[in-house]
Amino acid sequence: MKEKLLRLKVILVSLSCFISFAGRAQIDFIVPDTVCIRDSMQAVNMSSDASSYYWNFCSGNLAYIPEGENLTNIGKVNGPSFIDIVKTAEGFYAFITNHVDGTLTRDYFGNSLLNEPVSVNLGNTGGISHLEGIQVVSEGDRWYGFVTGGIGVESSLIRLEFGSSPGNIPVVTNLGNIGELSYPIDFFMYRENDVWIGLTVNYTTNAMSRLVFSNGLDNPPDGENLGNPADMNRPCGLHAMLDNGNWFVFVTNFGSNTLSRIDFGASLLNQPSGVNIGGSGTLSSPFDLTMIRDCERIFGLVVNHYNSELVRIDFGDNIMTEPVYQNVGNIGDMYQPHGLSEVFRDKDVLYLLTANINNTLTRMYFPPCDNASISSSTDRNPPRITYNQPGEYNISLMIDEGLPTQEVLCRNIIVFNNPDISLGNDTVLLPGTTIMLSPGSEFRSYDWTTGESSSSVVINHPGEYGVEVTDSNGCSSSATINVSIELYIPEFFTPNGDTFNDTWEVEYFRINPNVTVEIFDRFGIKITSYRGSDTGWDGTYRGHPVKADSYWYVMTFDDGSKPLTGYVTVVR
Repeated sequence: MKEKLLRLKVILVSLSCFISFAGRAQIDFIVPDTVCIRDSMQAVNMSSDASSYYWNFCSGNLAYIPEGENLTNIGKVNGPSFIDIVKTAEGFYAFITNHVDGTLTRDYFGNSLLNEPVSVNLGNTGGISHLEGIQVVSEGDRWYGFVTGGIGVESSLIRLEFGSSPGNIPVVTNLGNIGELSYPIDFFMYRENDVWIGLTVNYTTNAMSRLVFSNGLDNPPDGENLGNPADMNRPCGLHAMLDNGNWFVFVTNFGSNTLSRIDFGASLLNQPSGVNIGGSGTLSSPFDLTMIRDCERIFGLVVNHYNSELVRIDFGDNIMTEPVYQNVGNIGDMYQPHGLSEVFRDKDVLYLLTANINNTLTRMYFPPCDNASISSSTDRNPPRITYNQPGEYNISLMIDEGLPTQEVLCRNIIVFNNPDISLGNDTVLLPGTTIMLSPGSEFRSYDWTTGESSSSVVINHPGEYGVEVTDSNGCSSSATINVSIELYIPEFFTPNGDTFNDTWEVEYFRINPNVTVEIFDRFGIKITSYRGSDTGWDGTYRGHPVKADSYWYVMTFDDGSKPLTGYVTVVR
């Protein structure tokens, strides 16, 4: 037994050492899916071992229309084609291929994509014109760029070796035609395990080529033509996305105004299958696209070339569903846009760049909103927050900012409006009549001050009435109304025994007798008290007639309604 306990102790110690050695910050937090306007909400931080936290409760959101501006001071460009952005410790670099003269332009933005760039033209790349796709990647401590382009026999893959920084002048190598390239347009590459895999689309043959770097980026890749797996027609832009462990590549079809989805399964090395998912009539000469998972939804952004339009494609939370297309128009003075960069999140703002053939760039961004009670927080456990407008909001958390372990997690929350209800204006009832009160019949639940739970109530006596309703979203509102009775209360009576007007009474109390009436003289002495069901006051005090004078009355209703006060005159 002692030996077993000893072994167990050794195993636990070993396991704890392993966990401590392998551990790193894990990012996670919980927020409700929905909340109502002005209802407070708590974000629960489930992260562990982080050195810093940065919350934003109203960050940039692809569900809304971006803002944009046109940049003209971007160096020597000549028919800019595609654009790729990389972020390094030095800041942001944008690389732009020039379709007309085959040169490459590099723009350095420093620490923010909102800065004005410092531009330099890196000269002719590979000795060919019609440069198109580009992607810049790092392997170890070295940076590489790969460019596709060329028409006909010039169709090539070009390698750029930047060395330790993408800010260096690259060494250019034309690797030639690999994988049956035929006017290759856009380019995407990804490292899967120890192998880099590149994909490009061939405009003239409607085919996709795969380039596999089995021996590192210093060596030429192996190429393979994958044919046309998804009814491509003059394909131009492509973007790959890994979703739930499976790869999907989306391609714009310039010739058919559609979008193709190509499915590779768990590896980009698999043989793909695909389907053309159409364009809903919204795509028009689509050239490039970018895909992004923004919080818990998947979006695509496509540029319509000749119409200079941006189209947003909303897949919801399922990449396999039929998407919703929305043309959001010309953002930032685009002019026959050619290439789109990836979307970058820099704290609270989402950015992307578009290359226009009139030698400009368009900078688009999705700014944060100001509808949250607290815009941001650096606390591990942030305070409760509220929203003052309905809509969809992104809540993001960044941990370990500026460190190699930096991570960002974003979740979406929908804010619903509280129901707008009314019971109408305060009203007066005639004795013996009723009124029906209702805020509407479409709500989930009703809670009346009368204790009823129906969608309407019938009222036949005075009082203040209220209801609280809850809708299919769980949001609540309340409304009140004051109902008074048009009571005729006699101002005088003549208790002289002639059987005419000998008693002071209110006829309404014969219908609704739930009231107590008290009579006082001018000195505050209570003369009498009786219930509404009684026959009223006969003008006596302790069996003796009172003198002619004015007497005050107080009528107190059983339902808590505001008492009625006034005076009645005894005439002898």
